[in-house]
Amino acid sequence: AFYFYIGTLAYNLFLLFKQILDKYIQKYTVKTTRYKLYNIAGKVISHPRNTILKVNEKFIELLQRIQRLAYVGSLQ
Repeated sequence: AFYFYIGTLAYNLFLLFKQILDKYIQKYTVKTTRYKLYNIAGKVISHPRNTILKVNEKFIELLQRIQRLAYVGSLQ
């Protein structure tokens, strides 16, 4: 039963997450959203003092917009 509670919680959090996305992304299923947002190609660059993940600039703008909308939504 606990396994199903976790699944239900994850799905409900996903639905909340979809509400702050752009209209064209809101219609995607869980699998499509996961593919489009989480499976993004990038390059990891390691330097002695830090590690950098280089990704497409368009993806960075999308993540920053999601972060901003999530923050504004949490204040309401």
